[in-house]
Amino acid sequence: MSAPAVVTFSARRWAVDVVAVLILLGVSVAGFWPSFAGPSYLPAAIGGLILGIAIAAVAAWRRWGILVVAGLTVLAYFVFGGALALPYTAIVGVIPSLDTLQQLAVGVVTSWKQLLTTVAPVAAPDGHLIVPFLLMLVIAVLTASLAFRLSQRRGR
Repeated sequence: MSAPAVVTFSARRWAVDVVAVLILLGVSVAGFWPSFAGPSYLPAAIGGLILGIAIAAVAAWRRWGILVVAGLTVLAYFVFGGALALPYTAIVGVIPSLDTLQQLAVGVVTSWKQLLTTVAPVAAPDGHLIVPFLLMLVIAVLTASLAFRLSQRRGR
């Protein structure tokens, strides 16, 4: 058996990938504006976007598999969800409380229905920020992971 080939990471290539992901997913972020009737959702959406790209970058750099990436994504959702999606339930607006963790766990399933069945504009304190946070977190991890890993393969 031969040793795996060493992959070199070009800073320029990574910068291009990050900018492309930010532009593509920025369109998705903008789509929430009418539902929230303003910028109240932006910290949750942009926070999820940045966290997702960071998870994908570290995982690609360290060559972690899908299980580690999925675990980090779930961990980031619960650790940062209180500060970004449910700051009204978090301790000092940052530290997740038991109520925060429960709402985040249930919100994975119920927040989508609540957002779709509520007449716009929706209120951020009602837990509707879970949707942009979770959506941006997951699609940023997927999109950036594909971008980073496919660019690595092309460079071989």
